Amino acid sequence: LSATRSKMSFPVESGHVALQHGRTYYETYTLAKDASDAGEYLHVMCIHGITLSSFVYKRLVLALLTLLNADGNRGVKITIFDLFGRGKSEAAPGDNTLDLFVTQVHELSEALGIKRMHVIGLSMGGAIAGVFTSRFPEQVTKLILVSPAAAPLQIPLLGRIVTLPYIGPSLYWMFGQRMMLARLQRERLKENFMYPERIPEIVEESIQSAMEQIQSHPGFVQAFHSTLTHFPLQTGVLEHLALIPHHIPVLVVWGEGDEVTPFAA
Repeated sequence: LSATRSKMSFPVESGHVALQHGRTYYETYTLAKDASDAGEYLHVMCIHGITLSSFVYKRLVLALLTLLNADGNRGVKITIFDLFGRGKSEAAPGDNTLDLFVTQVHELSEALGIKRMHVIGLSMGGAIAGVFTSRFPEQVTKLILVSPAAAPLQIPLLGRIVTLPYIGPSLYWMFGQRMMLARLQRERLKENFMYPERIPEIVEESIQSAMEQIQSHPGFVQAFHSTLTHFPLQTGVLEHLALIPHHIPVLVVWGEGDEVTPFAA
């Protein structure tokens, strides 16, 4: 475990952890607890979706720290990290399956010494968070699902073609990067934002982050294709969510106009 610290308005620890299937990049933001508080820190683990990295949580960290420390003396630690093949994490050898990502969350929490935590999952990260909770309920104090990809999703025709056996991987190997960049430049993540004109700075930051990942991460394109092929996006994970113990509070945040993971699903 290697880590570096930078000084902001609150301490930030960042680094890579060597896990079973590859090195995982993480950042932990800390709001120190009051000296009179003898209790443990409240830990929060944030899991992003299929495309963008942990970048999606960076603007939320300060708000979450403030919200979770509403009484003014509770210590809070929020950890964001990159799934395999995204951001600054290595691409894992083999298939990008649900089990791979659930194991990544479990091993990362153990490596960081987190015994109990709130878990937040966005989109595909919601599916991962839900299944993680069903398998390791003793580690989860609360589960928050944001537009979770838990129900079966309708995959576009092109997505189904590139996941066909034999021909799919070849097509994606030859044209995947160009297709992803062309779509990003053409659509500018418009399905990810309800009112992009209200938040142009956030939209532009997201586009630049996605473009950098597509162009610069040596394993991203293959990891993305492997996830499309092997993650249960078309079948969903609802049967796993049914196994979450009833004593664990679950909050679901979902927009009725969501076009990526439709609310009707």
